[in-house]
Amino acid sequence: MLPKIDRSYRLDANPMGFGSLWIKAGGDRVQLAFDDGQSIQTVRAKAGCWTVNQCDMRGVQPTLGGHLPGEQRERLVAAVSCAEEEGKIVLSVRFRTSPHTQRWEIEAGGEGLRISFAEPEGPSGDWKEEQVLTGR
Repeated sequence: MLPKIDRSYRLDANPMGFGSLWIKAGGDRVQLAFDDGQSIQTVRAKAGCWTVNQCDMRGVQPTLGGHLPGEQRERLVAAVSCAEEEGKIVLSVRFRTSPHTQRWEIEAGGEGLRISFAEPEGPSGDWKEEQVLTGR
């Protein structure tokens, strides 16, 4: 079971360009709505299965993103699944344009928010944190 959350967070300045994030989670589902001041991009996931998402998140790219033509880099198509690990919401994100999976760890509570975006770090199975969003 995912922690129950229904809250908006104002994000600290970040290179991804997001100003706020709304999270709604509970049971076996989570929904994230990222706002960059021009549009709102929504990512949905359900535990135990993959949910297909399409969004224009210029700051979120798969490992091979820098090798794709500009238009493909902006329009992301990803399958997303979620789980709860040690009180955190963890999303597994698999992009159509990359064989690599990203791991998004969300820690949200009354004291604030932290989301890390991690990529696999070689065959060891370890994760390398690439970007972090924080907010209140």
